[in-house]
Amino acid sequence: MNLPHSKRNFGLDFIRALAISLVVISHTSLLIFPKSNHIILTFIKTLGAIGVDLFFVLSGFLIGGIILKLINKNKFNSGDLINFWIRRLFRTLPNYYLILIINIGIFLCLKESLPQNIDSYFLFLQNFSNPHPNFFTEAWSLSVEEYAYLLVPLTLYFCLSFF
Repeated sequence: MNLPHSKRNFGLDFIRALAISLVVISHTSLLIFPKSNHIILTFIKTLGAIGVDLFFVLSGFLIGGIILKLINKNKFNSGDLINFWIRRLFRTLPNYYLILIINIGIFLCLKESLPQNIDSYFLFLQNFSNPHPNFFTEAWSLSVEEYAYLLVPLTLYFCLSFF
């Protein structure tokens, strides 16, 4: 039996798995030992930041690869830019909004107060107004990534158009 050749890249999958593991371990330590300042737990909590950094690097590498392929084909026009954004948005926004709404529901069920700027979460503006509260703490990195999805390709498009 012939198995189809997978387009998966083991190295990228490994980095993705490592990043996920570091973030999960960090978040688990925060849940189990929320007030502990032990040096080992502080180190474990720091691993989450390294995991997020790995996600940013991996995302930049993959997005850059997609855009470079279009540029090499001399096919990076405004239509391709819009298609790129639509694919990214359909890939990230449904999950983001689902988790945001679940978090809002959990906070309301627990009778916790929602952040005053809750509406800013729907437009990824929460990082611009106040320090990030203890509500949907992962949203800060998702906001950074969404703006990277918007601004990096747009910057490349304008640079290629003018130069």
